[in-house]
Amino acid sequence: MSRLKHASPEKYIPSIRDIRVSLFSEYQWISLLPNRGKPYNHIIDGLIKIGKYWNSDDSESDNGAFTMKWMAEKLHESPAHVSKWIRAIYEDLFELNCSEPELFVDDGEILCEFWFSGFQEERYCSFSFGLPALPHVGDTLDFCFVRAAIGCDFFYIKGIRHYRQGGKTCIEIDCEAGTKYNKFREFLLDKAQFMNEIGFMTEHNARPYLDDMLRAYEKKGYVPSVETIIREREER
Repeated sequence: MSRLKHASPEKYIPSIRDIRVSLFSEYQWISLLPNRGKPYNHIIDGLIKIGKYWNSDDSESDNGAFTMKWMAEKLHESPAHVSKWIRAIYEDLFELNCSEPELFVDDGEILCEFWFSGFQEERYCSFSFGLPALPHVGDTLDFCFVRAAIGCDFFYIKGIRHYRQGGKTCIEIDCEAGTKYNKFREFLLDKAQFMNEIGFMTEHNARPYLDDMLRAYEKKGYVPSVETIIREREER
């Protein structure tokens, strides 16, 4: 596909805490990175052990764990080095996922490419992994791993596409930030698009204002401009 694989147009810089939380939520993937000539190879086993502890019941009662100082002591490295390498590992997993997505699929699972859109228009990423069964439009998905990429980790399934490429059938799933799929909102959007009131680029570029535009469409029968929505918000 021609769309950008994992970077947002405007670079989102997460905190090291968000990276730590995201990385350890899927700590098992760290084991895919050894023997690739990276400077962090010697701490991978230690990070996996920390990740296991992070996801254990015991970690909830250990309030002193998981600070950068605590992790650095466990890994026998400086906090600065650990912080730098954790960030590099997180980014390298995105690169590996882009080039070898099949590594992120267990036996019997279906490989799916997920496109995640955050609450802010410029934040999005993609990541592929396996599922035991295909989801449905309207289902919800919590995926903490992408929190450090786009600042959000809860989504609903907006669309599912199947396409052929290179002799293979691929499944692409669109996920939007939010806790609930609103059928009435999607009905209004479909209606506005069918009546040529909102085009594809408007839907994409006006995302922060789209809900207000759709509410106005329902009440007034036409879609106001983004400038009108911004002015009305300032007047409230």
